[in-house]
Amino acid sequence: LLVVCMATRVRTGCAPFLAERDFLSPGSARSTSAAAAPPLVAMQTTKSTVAQTEAYRRLVLGLTQRVMPCLKHTGTSEPSVPPTTAEPAPAAALRNEQQQAIDVSNADSVAAAHASAHPAERSPAAAAPSQSHARSLWAVHSLDALLTPAVKQVLPHLRARQLEDGFIVMTPAQELANAFTMLLPLAYALDTAIQPGPTGAHVVAAAVIVHFPFSFFYHLSCALHPDRHPVLNNMWCKLDLMFIHVAGACMSLGTSGSLLWLGVNLAFNLACAWRIWRWCNGKLERRVCRLLCAAGYLAPIGLHSAHLLDDALLYFLLVALPFVFNTGLKGWGHALSHVCLAPFAFCVITAGAALPVPHAEPAAWFVQGVSHLAAMATPRGWAH
Repeated sequence: LLVVCMATRVRTGCAPFLAERDFLSPGSARSTSAAAAPPLVAMQTTKSTVAQTEAYRRLVLGLTQRVMPCLKHTGTSEPSVPPTTAEPAPAAALRNEQQQAIDVSNADSVAAAHASAHPAERSPAAAAPSQSHARSLWAVHSLDALLTPAVKQVLPHLRARQLEDGFIVMTPAQELANAFTMLLPLAYALDTAIQPGPTGAHVVAAAVIVHFPFSFFYHLSCALHPDRHPVLNNMWCKLDLMFIHVAGACMSLGTSGSLLWLGVNLAFNLACAWRIWRWCNGKLERRVCRLLCAAGYLAPIGLHSAHLLDDALLYFLLVALPFVFNTGLKGWGHALSHVCLAPFAFCVITAGAALPVPHAEPAAWFVQGVSHLAAMATPRGWAH
């Protein structure tokens, strides 16, 4: 408290008054001795007293510069200072300089304390990582706020749901993907029209073309009417499954070249198609029948080329697995199986290309006619 009082007096310009009152007052011992001394000795005594006063003032000023910032930083209020008398211009200028020095010291002390409390802000180089991190967080939060509503609106249209009876209801977007991915095997079938023939490739291509419209319009109707059940009491579903068996019977002729083998497969597949039309078979029975249908046109390939049979079996496995695990793939397994149908159809058509088939001329004509119609449906065909 003594140091604070001294500092207060020095800051308010009381040092000259304090020195004059304590050292040069008439009642003090120093002033008495100085008055009794000769003029030269009195002058020297006054000079030494002024020097001591100046040293004392500087000492108190240094203490003030060290103590007052701490008092301001901790929130301690400065003691009230009684009003003083007017002081001359040199004293006021000196006091202003002292006040400026103290303010600078206070600012330095506050900056040092802030830097010690916040090490990351000591320099611009150190503050740059924190600023970039803050900008990154702001960008992430802004992007999340922007995309979350859109994702919540889009996800229901991209994820299938499972009914209580075990059937999968795919979204309109998934059904559109199922429909348009059937264009991939159709493209391979239409390319067969330019091959010399007639061969078994034309028969296989004709079977793919015959099945295409029923599969395409079945998935298109599911996309346009998502409230309907995809399987039960669905006429397009029945036609799609029935013509899988009809196409399989025709493909058995294209890969074997035998009318007898065609008759065996045709009898089996027509029986399967009839049971589908009556809807008196279960899900497992329908899948087993389709597996036997595929075996009917894949087995003859091994008699001509074991290499093509291996490729066809591999691609058939790639077609079947996504279809079986469609639920685990959130409804996108069906479209994936249609994509894999393209290399599978290529293998089966290639297997029948080198095989002469009796009475295959109608199939070749049919494939060529459909190919011309497809070419005319393009802008180039319109122009021609």
